[in-house]
Amino acid sequence: MKRFFSHFPFVLAILISTATVFTSGCGSSGGSGGGASSTAVRLSGTVSASDSVSSLKQTLRGNSGKAIVDLYYINDVGTKIALTNGNNSFDVSGNEANYDFSAFIPTEAINKKNFVLRAVIGNQAIEGIIPFDPNIEKTIQAQKITPEHIGLVQLAIKSAQEGIPNINMTDVLSLYTPADIKAMLQNGVPGSDMTNLVNKLKQKEEQFLAAANALSAEQARKIEALMAYGNTLSRDPRYIGFENRDAFKAAMDAKAEELGLTPEAQMKFDEVSLMFIGSGIPTPPISNPQNFAQFVQSAAFSVQELINGQDDPQSVIVNYFTNIYSNDSDIVALKALFVSKKQIFYGYLLQGISPNPQSLDNPIRVIEELRRKVFAKVDPGAALLGNPDLMSASPQTTIQAIVANLTSLTLPVNQAEIPVFHEKLDMLALMSMPTRQ
Repeated sequence: MKRFFSHFPFVLAILISTATVFTSGCGSSGGSGGGASSTAVRLSGTVSASDSVSSLKQTLRGNSGKAIVDLYYINDVGTKIALTNGNNSFDVSGNEANYDFSAFIPTEAINKKNFVLRAVIGNQAIEGIIPFDPNIEKTIQAQKITPEHIGLVQLAIKSAQEGIPNINMTDVLSLYTPADIKAMLQNGVPGSDMTNLVNKLKQKEEQFLAAANALSAEQARKIEALMAYGNTLSRDPRYIGFENRDAFKAAMDAKAEELGLTPEAQMKFDEVSLMFIGSGIPTPPISNPQNFAQFVQSAAFSVQELINGQDDPQSVIVNYFTNIYSNDSDIVALKALFVSKKQIFYGYLLQGISPNPQSLDNPIRVIEELRRKVFAKVDPGAALLGNPDLMSASPQTTIQAIVANLTSLTLPVNQAEIPVFHEKLDMLALMSMPTRQ
């Protein structure tokens, strides 16, 4: 199946903060998931005090050339909590110190995805974010932490204060360099650009939770593995910043294919990525890539295509079944209602507003009505698909019923067209309203 909006990277869309939603089946990005109660991890990397030789000499005199390195997590209200006790001491050579130490991740931090590394050299403190999932990664090779990385720490703290305890650094670092994020600080605290970015990321989490509703447990496990891979990319300078975005996209797409993510899952998250990028995110203030504005405009245009176009998965399904049942006035009428609701619902995005997935304007409500009518057509006796219990069952249960009873259903197509009809019926079953979180 053709990828929807394939020129945007898959799972830029995926918020690491919601990884545990899949396996736990419940709803908060900072909540407890299906991971272990506690674990130990080993971190290694390099911290750089300063690019200024004079500043470095001053700090070395104050600390005899030692760097004290500690690890913290950020709790749900944006407070840094120490995981180590100041006993990790490493020699400074030049303006850098290499570190290698172990840390115990307690139960309350086991589902965090962003950890703060803090190094003190003389009178200078350097802080940066190391993104990793302690449920999956036990040995972490971190990116070099420099004074520029303080912006990412403030971004993570601000996000936690705004209700996103596990902001997706893969989202951030595939568009912005650490220097870009630091430049969004004003007098050391988040400025308007950083606040805007946090708001956009929060909207994206809401949209992702809605998109994730229909995923199977198997797909959830694959996505969790893909997110762990995304963490490794966000610790590698070859994949950080807008200028390296093509390399990031290629790596993530290749990993998604390797893991066996379904085209339907990929399309759902492509849409979420597209909406995020096209929603008016800030221009990187330091790297200021020449084609960034064009990139965002292209995404906004594609959101407009989503509103009015016919190639998105929802429109494809509506068009298919209204064509198949063109002699049923009730089903045909649903197409016009769907187009109207889609324009209203996704139109909010062009205004920089995140639409409420539970809204009466959500076009998926129209698709649910279409599903009821189509199921009544293919199963007029309501013994199988028309059964009210099955209508409220999981999409996977419904698809299993379709597969098991395909030969006994009333199909409006000839024998050669049955495989396509079957595929569309499965896709229709997957499209459902998100449950309340």
